[in-house]
Amino acid sequence: MPVRTRPRLELPDLQAFVATVEEGSFRAAAHRLFLTQPSVSVRIRNLERHTGELLDRRRDCALTEAGARLYPVARAMCEMAECLPAVARGEMAPAMALEASAQAVLSAALLAQFQRVHEAVDGLRECVRAILLAP
Repeated sequence: MPVRTRPRLELPDLQAFVATVEEGSFRAAAHRLFLTQPSVSVRIRNLERHTGELLDRRRDCALTEAGARLYPVARAMCEMAECLPAVARGEMAPAMALEASAQAVLSAALLAQFQRVHEAVDGLRECVRAILLAP
């Protein structure tokens, strides 16, 4: 009997998930990432296989509970990956990169918890997305 192994966690899978959450659709995430829509879907399925959890409902891209828990961590991991070149060149202290990602995790986690508690409020997903994307 063959042993089934989990697929590897890949940064592009996390980036596709984060973009889908922030953009609100697979099509918009694909546009943002310069990919095709099926490529985004494949990357999210890979992440779901890795986590063993369904992360969003396909029709409206609404997050499942597992997706809401994963999003802040995935976002922070993507932000940290973006900081790596600056850290390697000595343009950013490692502590600054960690602090920035920790702030992202905390703010996103608080907003995700608020969303779970107040799910019935119309337009909450757009409100959360606007807050997260605000400069």
